[in-house]
Amino acid sequence: MIPVVQITLSQCNIIELFSQNKPVELRVDATDQQNDVKLFLYNLARKYADRHFQWNDLEQSLETEFNLEKNSLDGKLKELQGPLMLSKGAYEAAIQKEKIVDSNFDKLIKEFPILKATKDELKQLTTDFEVILKQGEEVQKRLGDELRSIWGDSAIIPQIKERAEAWQKIVDKYLGKVELLRDVSRFSGDFGTFAKLREAYESLLAIKGLTIMNIKNKFLDPDVLGYADINMNASYTLQDGSVHICEIQLHLSSIRIVKEEVHVHYETIRTTIPRLVKNVTPEVSKQIQQFAIGRLRCSQVETALATLVEKAGGVFLHARLLMEQMEEMDAKSPGWKFDFSDLQHLSSSVYSHYDETLKRIFPLKTSATLRNKGGLFMSLICAAEEPLLSTSMEKIMGEEDFLIVKGKLSLLFPTDSGGYITITHKSVVDFLTGFGGEASNNKSDKRTCLISSDMMKSANVKLCQYCLELIGLIESEGVFPANTEEIEALNTYAWKHLVIHACKGG
Repeated sequence: MIPVVQITLSQCNIIELFSQNKPVELRVDATDQQNDVKLFLYNLARKYADRHFQWNDLEQSLETEFNLEKNSLDGKLKELQGPLMLSKGAYEAAIQKEKIVDSNFDKLIKEFPILKATKDELKQLTTDFEVILKQGEEVQKRLGDELRSIWGDSAIIPQIKERAEAWQKIVDKYLGKVELLRDVSRFSGDFGTFAKLREAYESLLAIKGLTIMNIKNKFLDPDVLGYADINMNASYTLQDGSVHICEIQLHLSSIRIVKEEVHVHYETIRTTIPRLVKNVTPEVSKQIQQFAIGRLRCSQVETALATLVEKAGGVFLHARLLMEQMEEMDAKSPGWKFDFSDLQHLSSSVYSHYDETLKRIFPLKTSATLRNKGGLFMSLICAAEEPLLSTSMEKIMGEEDFLIVKGKLSLLFPTDSGGYITITHKSVVDFLTGFGGEASNNKSDKRTCLISSDMMKSANVKLCQYCLELIGLIESEGVFPANTEEIEALNTYAWKHLVIHACKGG
């Protein structure tokens, strides 16, 4: 028998024991942990997101994303409500027929696997457009042959995406980021019942070299236009060992038939959007069209998820705080759902956490000297254009002051394995300097720490001086690190950002 020993706080001074160790931050940098955070947020979005699409939400998003004049789109996109409702109604009628024919339809949909990959995972491993096209051709041939042998006539294997079309998508949708193009190689399957569709999915899991990365179950959450399928991204290992990300869609035959019938409504929406958004260049007009169509071809849940992921930034604490705020709203108003406007204000509880953290780091009895050192440390991080190396911060602040402050602020500003001082989330900077990162001189602000515009200006002056020392334009008072990689990184930073710091420092 194992003896049980009961220990009480009076017998063991836990606080004293913990004080003997330095605090460390528990981060979720591993891919599987990041996926867990995204899945956690996905379930929040499914529970609390308002499924009712509002044109004014899309109008606000476009105005924000493309720096359009505020309210310049007010009510204009509602002109598209007619074709949207015709499209949505046709798909809903088809889904309803499926439910009548198959009593297990809803159950099968809910039981379909959920898999959410991070943005970093869903990138090609090369930024070479020609390589991506070449890989796509090989995947289309090899995987296409396998799917034909497994699915038979249900397999739909088109040609790879045309070069011109692929490049246009990179420019308009991905703003030049080649690695985000994931549908050069694409495959579809057409199945008469959802049960057969599920069997087709299971067959994919047995294909050597194929790994399912991300699953969008649009039967569970149809897109704004009403369309539903199973949309997946998968990685496929080629003969030379390289990996290419492709797209696989699983369709219900009845939905594909409706898709052809309602295409006219989709085209009306697609071609009308550029006409409604005026006073922009043709290039921006195309990007606006791509953005709007992308939103309409997404479910409200997926759109909400994207915003929640951005707000949480991969930090589980932030995801947890978002959940607590939603639960509080739901408790006050049972059945509460959040819309676009609500999403923009879901960071207040995170700010409260930062405030409490700083109060513990710098309690009321903290000396003015230590507060000033902490303020300098935080203002340098806020002013820096990229994460600073610990050696840079130590050089600017002085070794003794740096070591004192670094330990105290490590929970908000941890040092990564490469020696760079990072932030737990970009909202930390927003909190310290004012919403949107703009430093304020507002004397009425009662937050524990506030990086004022004067502090930011001073920090930019120090960073400018440091850059000048690095490139040898002024004499350095100290010694720079001997590590060749660090010296190269420091010189790169100096040449990239010297002028910016000079301008901001006045």
